[in-house]
Amino acid sequence: MTQTIFLDVGANTGQTLQAVRDQRFDTVVCFEPSRVCWPKLTAMAETMLPSCSVQLEYFGLWNKTCEAVLIEPGRAGASLWKKDKSIRDTTELCQFRCASEWFAAHLTGDETVFMKLNCEGAECDILDDLLDSGEFAKVAYTLICFDVHKIASQKHREA
Repeated sequence: MTQTIFLDVGANTGQTLQAVRDQRFDTVVCFEPSRVCWPKLTAMAETMLPSCSVQLEYFGLWNKTCEAVLIEPGRAGASLWKKDKSIRDTTELCQFRCASEWFAAHLTGDETVFMKLNCEGAECDILDDLLDSGEFAKVAYTLICFDVHKIASQKHREA
């Protein structure tokens, strides 16, 4: 029997986790780099048990493995780039892992993978990495929130 996996890339405080709670996923994997979000995300994950396995990854996915500064951590719009209408200057140093490397290490290609990709500007980098590596072929269904239009230096990538 094929396993169904939901990847919540940019999990924040668990809004999408709550939205998929009544679906029949075998595993939900949440990626969230901001420590500010972890307590609420962890509490939300605990409410999912035992109906499905929830795996919390306390790092973000990106096109490289590194530490990077997240601007406005904890907010739904936290980003690696300062947005055009950003009003806060809070930051947090966060961990990121190369998306294609994580996919290669954790997905066999035999699963049915659903992915929500909402990374406030990093979605294009992640998508390019997965496409260039061939790892995107492991995703059966995806929802991508293109937030690059909110960042002056990234707007051209939306198309």
